[in-house]
Amino acid sequence: MTMRPEVSVITVTYNQAGTIARTLDSILAQECDFDYEIVIGEDCSTDDTLDICRRYAAAHPDKIRLLHNTVNKGVIDNYFDCIMECRGKYIADCPGDDYWIDRHKLQKHRDILAADPDVTLVHTAWNRLDHATGNVTPADADNANARYHNPIADGRSLLIPLLCHTHPPVIHLATAMYRADTIRNALMTEPHLFRDKSYPCEDLQIMTALAASGKIGYLPDVTLNYSVGHRSLSNPLGFKKQLDYQLGIFKLTLKLADRYAIDRSLLRPFIDERLRYMATLSFNSLDRPLMDAIIALMKEHEVTSTVKTNLIKLLSRNVILWKASVKLNGLTHRHEQ
Repeated sequence: MTMRPEVSVITVTYNQAGTIARTLDSILAQECDFDYEIVIGEDCSTDDTLDICRRYAAAHPDKIRLLHNTVNKGVIDNYFDCIMECRGKYIADCPGDDYWIDRHKLQKHRDILAADPDVTLVHTAWNRLDHATGNVTPADADNANARYHNPIADGRSLLIPLLCHTHPPVIHLATAMYRADTIRNALMTEPHLFRDKSYPCEDLQIMTALAASGKIGYLPDVTLNYSVGHRSLSNPLGFKKQLDYQLGIFKLTLKLADRYAIDRSLLRPFIDERLRYMATLSFNSLDRPLMDAIIALMKEHEVTSTVKTNLIKLLSRNVILWKASVKLNGLTHRHEQ
């Protein structure tokens, strides 16, 4: 690469030999009037992912920079390290199990960012791709987030729906392009908000930092097929692992709310829903310390008990009834990420 690219596309990947080629092909298919690079963060995969990435990097040396981690960093450090390696003025994101379906995505986004220096991020509509069946459905078929999807919005007006984790998400980072300098400045100024090992994600910090820093652009075009229905960081196996994830998201959300001066009372729907969900997870884990910790959190945050949470508390007081209830049918709580 001899010219400095205007856009950098981050692709973090780990053990995605079955999908990484599709991802890279969708990025390489982009049609635009500027130079862009693909920064692959290959996180020490144990399958053929690295070999596939090496083949693509060899075939496209003018486009692809392969960062091969010799030890597994985890998605968070891997992603933020890739941000620091990006050479473009703008950054886009396409993980190794998803793919873009609009050949002009980069052009559209870059044009909006270039036209208005106050816009820190541009995002679009997207589809869910069922990993098992191959079915593709609109992520927001009911237009639940239509009120948040203005062509140009004040970023701070989106902080509450972002921190309340609306479903589907108000912004999907893999549909977005954002200003590299803005996010790097936030990352270097407040690394504790991004790199804390107890936080299980990277996108929430990025989106809130960018929303708090300027305007957010939106295009109704569908640009992404997002793969769902398989194991991922946000859908780990086992109730305890799920609970660890949810506790991390809960902690991070409240930290971000405090950082950006959001009144916690405005997050009441998120706090109530998430702690009730964690009560279900801790009940199904049959772990007394976890159960007690979640009940204490519910009390601390003044979560009103429901019939279900009262039943959880009652049954968990008796080990025999507790184990029997979980063994027979458990107490489920559907929660979509």
